Amino acid sequence: MSNVISQPTPAIGADRAPARTQRRGSLVLILGAVITFGALAVLAHSTPYFPFDLAVTRAVQSIHAGWFDALMRAVNFTGYPPQVFVEIALALVIFWFIGWRWQAIALLAGNLTIGAVGSAVKMLVARPRPLPDLVYVANPALDGGMLSFPAGHVQGAVIGLGFLIYLLLHLSRRTAWQNALLVVAAALILLNGISRVYAGEHWFSDVVGGYLLGSIVLWLTIQLYEWGKPKFFRNEADDAQR
Repeated sequence: MSNVISQPTPAIGADRAPARTQRRGSLVLILGAVITFGALAVLAHSTPYFPFDLAVTRAVQSIHAGWFDALMRAVNFTGYPPQVFVEIALALVIFWFIGWRWQAIALLAGNLTIGAVGSAVKMLVARPRPLPDLVYVANPALDGGMLSFPAGHVQGAVIGLGFLIYLLLHLSRRTAWQNALLVVAAALILLNGISRVYAGEHWFSDVVGGYLLGSIVLWLTIQLYEWGKPKFFRNEADDAQR
């Protein structure tokens, strides 16, 4: 009798089960985001602001610390044109230079998509921005006081910084500075939403809409990236070396 004990052979496709489960989970989440965003957009079209919007804005604007004001102004500044276009261009150049060429193409596609879809939704919803007689408004003339939903700064931050977070999380090995960059990117996504409310240029529900729409387009950007990289950039350097 042989002393070799045969090991059970894993069922075909068993190693793919976790990936399928993860894909199903992401589909459920993104479908929930689409439904929630659609419902919120319909409500925002007919409702200038919700009671909780006013409460949240007044609570955030009640923070009078000098450091907080400086931080909010700095974060806000990065999301306005032309500087936001410079930031996107710089990110694309850096990605291309370090060999992340398909990543750069996917990031460009994501930014173009969020710009087009976000602008279309803004015009369709046509929600007025916060009024100076209700809360402090840094720039009452912004977009003629209209196009409040969804928050453009926020949706843009979710695309750019969210895609960077995705790429960093999928590195085989991360350096200390890359881990620090992860934390900074996540913090900036959160701070973008707070800063828009603090400036009085968006209601809290506009910010939520920005996070939802940004997440939807980010998911689509990641699908494009994962679909195209093995097809068009097979010879790209291993991500683990980046």
